[in-house]
Amino acid sequence: MKAVKHIVFFIFSLVLPIVVFAVSSNILLRVPDVYQDEFKSSENIQNIGIPYTNNQMGDFVSDFMFYSTDSLELVDFEKGTKLENFTFSENENDFAINFRRALTIFLIIGGIMAVYIAGVVIWSIKKDQIKVLKKSIKNSIYFYILMMANYISFFFIFRNNPFHLFKRFGYYNAENDLLPQIITEHLILKLYVVVGIGTLLLIFGIIYFLNKLIAPKKVFSRG
Repeated sequence: MKAVKHIVFFIFSLVLPIVVFAVSSNILLRVPDVYQDEFKSSENIQNIGIPYTNNQMGDFVSDFMFYSTDSLELVDFEKGTKLENFTFSENENDFAINFRRALTIFLIIGGIMAVYIAGVVIWSIKKDQIKVLKKSIKNSIYFYILMMANYISFFFIFRNNPFHLFKRFGYYNAENDLLPQIITEHLILKLYVVVGIGTLLLIFGIIYFLNKLIAPKKVFSRG
């Protein structure tokens, strides 16, 4: 029984950083904010000639990532027709769908792990295993540091050719592809950094919450 308990809490320490990364990446890679900020600062959309504002282009990417649209297709807002001069290839669409699906699967796995974490916390409180739980929370920080060390190493490996990461999802950059003109190398690296910062803020927020949750309640006496 003691060995089982050690395994349960070891898994807790291991999966907490994974949950944090799953949630952070899914939020920050889907919301329009980072995309809109990049489009505004680079004026890239205007340089390409796409008749979208920076906010509209950010919403376009976000809508696809949130499954509001099935494929990458730019439309003329006035006519409601497809922009024939700005179309995405079949390979670009396949890649985008594969990437979105991978993110969703990662989120589902993270959700299952989050249920496990909640179960361990509830069980620990009921069975008075707070001391062991505190140690496991502390150990999760070490696993997080290890995970981020790998994450940062990948940044330095791929920073000169971030599109190499896309090959893992079946994308091969063709000369006239539109997607690399919109999702530029600079934007990819920016998203990579933002997700890393997001995980840092989120894991410390969760650890703070858990420590508050299991902290001994102060008893005040009168007189």
